[in-house]
Amino acid sequence: MKRSYRKTLVLLIAAAMLLTMSVGSTAALLQVSSDPVENVFMAVKVDTKINETFNNSEKSSITVENKQADDNMDVYVRVAVVGNWVKGGKIVEKWTLPDDYINTTNWVIGNDGFYYYKQVLEVGTSTENLLAKTITQATRADDAKLEVTVVHQAIQYLPTSAVKEAWGVNVATDGTIRK
Repeated sequence: MKRSYRKTLVLLIAAAMLLTMSVGSTAALLQVSSDPVENVFMAVKVDTKINETFNNSEKSSITVENKQADDNMDVYVRVAVVGNWVKGGKIVEKWTLPDDYINTTNWVIGNDGFYYYKQVLEVGTSTENLLAKTITQATRADDAKLEVTVVHQAIQYLPTSAVKEAWGVNVATDGTIRK
C-alpha cells in the first residue's frame, strides 16, 4: 500500500510541476512576444453655421454651411424653425411653419420638429434652401409680432449608426436620410 501511495504522490507532484511550468512559460511567451496596442483617436471638427436671407420683413432663404477648414469633416445637418407671436416681450402664442413652406426635394420633415437635410453636407458646401416659400414676419391685429428663430445641429456622417442613435433617423445605403 505504501508503494501505491508514493506513486500517486509522485505522479501528483509531477503533474503540478508540469502545469506550473506550462502556465508560466505561456505567460512569459505572451509577455515577450506581444506588441503594445496603440489606440489612436483623432479629433474631428464640426463647424457649421446658419445663413439666412432677409428682405425687409421677409425671410426668403435658410441654408446651413459646412465651413471650409483642414480639420473639419462632412456632416449631416438638421434645422428647427421656432416661431412665436410676441407682444410686450412675452410669448402669446406659438407659431408653426406650415409644411408647404419646406423644400421637400432636399429636406425631410422629422417627427421631432426638425427638418433634416437629406444629403451628406461636404466640407466647404452649403445645403439647398430649406424654404419653398418666403416667411413674412407680420404683426397681428392684437399687435403681436411674429418672431422666427432658426437653430441647427450637425453630426459627423460616419458611422451612420451614430446618426440613427443620436437623432433617430435612418440613413439609406446611398447615404441619404430617411424618416
